[in-house]
Amino acid sequence: MRTVVLSLLTLLLSYPCLADQVIEHGGHKIVSFDLPQLEYRATKTGKTTRTYFSNPVGNGNIKLTVTTKGWLSEEEAIKRYEDDKKRKRANPETRLHDSKEIPGAMKTLFYSMSSPYRGKVIVVYTKDFRCELLITGTNDAEDQINPTYEQLAESLKVIPRTKIGDLKIGD
Repeated sequence: MRTVVLSLLTLLLSYPCLADQVIEHGGHKIVSFDLPQLEYRATKTGKTTRTYFSNPVGNGNIKLTVTTKGWLSEEEAIKRYEDDKKRKRANPETRLHDSKEIPGAMKTLFYSMSSPYRGKVIVVYTKDFRCELLITGTNDAEDQINPTYEQLAESLKVIPRTKIGDLKIGD
């Protein structure tokens, strides 16, 4: 019985790693998604962490920029969500879209933008972090923004934080 429980626990904890890309912030894996057409390029860490993925398409590039910021409370997450939503609604260069539920997220914000470049954005809010996923394309790659955005929205998942001390293994 113990072997079965350990095997299931190992499988559950490794599930997010089965996705092609996993984003980390502050030493924690926070979101995963499956976009095999994009290759990892770089990560810049700090108070705000940025991770870049891209791939050439014809004479252009399709890019995904993931920006993450950690915080301490659920109240801060809700306040930031409300502020972001008001700001995006008031900006003539952005257009809000119907939000889709992302597993593990408290709130999500979906919008498109036309300036300074054309792109689509998904913002995920949890009590631990804010994660913005921006998809842009240049030249021939502009036609790939929508399909990439849809694929990202379908595959995006929040990875729950697990404390080893909270795990109990019974016989």
